[in-house]
Amino acid sequence: METPNKIVMMNLDQLTHHPTADLGPMLAENDPHFLAMIASIRARGLDYPVLIDSKNRIVDGRHRSRAARAAGLSEVPVRQVGDGESATIVGESLMARRHFSKSALAYLLYTLLEPIFAESRKRSLANLNGQKAQETSKAEKLGFRGVEGCKTQADVSSRLGISTDVIGLAGKIHKLFKARPDIKAEYEPLLLGGKAGFQQILAAVAGREATKGKKRVVHQQMLLWDDMVRTISNRIPYIAKITNLTMRREKLARLAQALAGLEPDDMKFFKSSIRKVEEAR
Repeated sequence: METPNKIVMMNLDQLTHHPTADLGPMLAENDPHFLAMIASIRARGLDYPVLIDSKNRIVDGRHRSRAARAAGLSEVPVRQVGDGESATIVGESLMARRHFSKSALAYLLYTLLEPIFAESRKRSLANLNGQKAQETSKAEKLGFRGVEGCKTQADVSSRLGISTDVIGLAGKIHKLFKARPDIKAEYEPLLLGGKAGFQQILAAVAGREATKGKKRVVHQQMLLWDDMVRTISNRIPYIAKITNLTMRREKLARLAQALAGLEPDDMKFFKSSIRKVEEAR
């Protein structure tokens, strides 16, 4: 493609994904947002062009191009951007996806901090040397120009509204997932879906490792509690069959009194025991 910064039509078969863009997750085929995108494209086409680099790799617009194909299109409008802007553009795209939790966003941006910083530094040096950019930076247009002038990756994360503590936790999660693909397969969907945060994942994995290989211990009082529950469960149907209303009420009253006698100390003990058993799983 030889028309940078201009919108032209391109066949979908000519486009591939930029590896940096693939750091972000893709919507499922049946996701309501993706289905709505397909319906919108069928109704009025693409509202925004797909952004590509000089090698026809999609930097921003993976979902738009995929939805366009699902809608029956063979071509999409594209615009070429600078090859040195890919990480910045991907980062901006992720920041715009408001459904991500803070943890999910930090997890996705963690691997982009270094390339975003490198791109920002390169643009800053070009400006200092008086070099005129060949094209207007998308980062500048979209407000990502705020990362310019940052001296460290920590400065970049701060400008993006993510604290160094959160970024530090994101680093731990990335290290954990790299070492344990099984843990990643289990917890990454929960993290990206907003159902689990960094601390929850680290605590759950630590608890699992602490009890690994240990025999599950059930307190004797818990066994007594189970017996009592079974006894009550069996007794209630028996009481329900009593035709003498006065006798039925007396037996139910005794049962209620026995249960009430467990409060509060015994019930507190049982609740505490239940928690211990659950934590040991």
